[in-house]
Amino acid sequence: MKVTISLTMKEGQTNFYDGTGKEYVASLQTATGVQLKFEIKYWREEDGEGFATTALPVNVGKYRVKATIVDREGTDDSNNYSIGSGAETGFEIYSVDYDWADAVIRAGFGDETEFTYNGAVHEPILKNAGMIAAGADGVEVTVSYDVTGGDYDELRNAGTYEYTATFKVDSTNYNQIEPVVGTITINPYTLKADDVTWITNGELGYSFVYAGKPQNDSVYATYNPFVNGSMTGEAVRLEVSVVYGDADFRDVGTYTFAVNAFTGGNYTVLNNSITQQY
Repeated sequence: MKVTISLTMKEGQTNFYDGTGKEYVASLQTATGVQLKFEIKYWREEDGEGFATTALPVNVGKYRVKATIVDREGTDDSNNYSIGSGAETGFEIYSVDYDWADAVIRAGFGDETEFTYNGAVHEPILKNAGMIAAGADGVEVTVSYDVTGGDYDELRNAGTYEYTATFKVDSTNYNQIEPVVGTITINPYTLKADDVTWITNGELGYSFVYAGKPQNDSVYATYNPFVNGSMTGEAVRLEVSVVYGDADFRDVGTYTFAVNAFTGGNYTVLNNSITQQY
């Protein structure tokens, strides 16, 4: 007698990946009072039945499942059901979104995309970054950045940059996450009086002895540029001018020098913002 066997997924399970094995159960549709014992095996379609195993499929893919009668008991009718007969069907496990992906993408990088130059790379600050976690399969998700028209290292210098944040998903159990595109602005650092050292005749100091000739070329200021977040670089000279007193700095008297204003690059000096009296 031909056996009519129904193969259905266990109640409460779905065809979507959740990190658990997908189990099928077999049942008879043609008789009562007959108890049959089945062996149920699974294999990937691409591998073939030669790779069949009783292990429950977990990961995304197309599978075949086969229920085979291995024992029978009950009424005599059970003898009509042959050991080794059974039924086979196919099913698929589908990939899913990370449960945090939508919230992370919607939050994006928010307003935290404006910085001040300090010699260090300014990485975009991803809101809800703490939500990024490995999936049920343990595969980590990473974020990398590509700067339009330049290298990632350029996020160190003053300017406005467009970047693309790409989420790397190496797991086929989860859907790819859409990239986030945004801009970062790194503003120049405005030098302050505390950042500057005044040099007089090649030495520290703020006084001169009358020499009967202009001495304004003997006054200048320096600052130490940023290196990875601290002002420890080799001293850079700043040009200065007399803003109170004779411009040639010749005669006895009181003078005030100011660092010449400039803007551009990674640093800026506001007009008459850094002064020193002589």
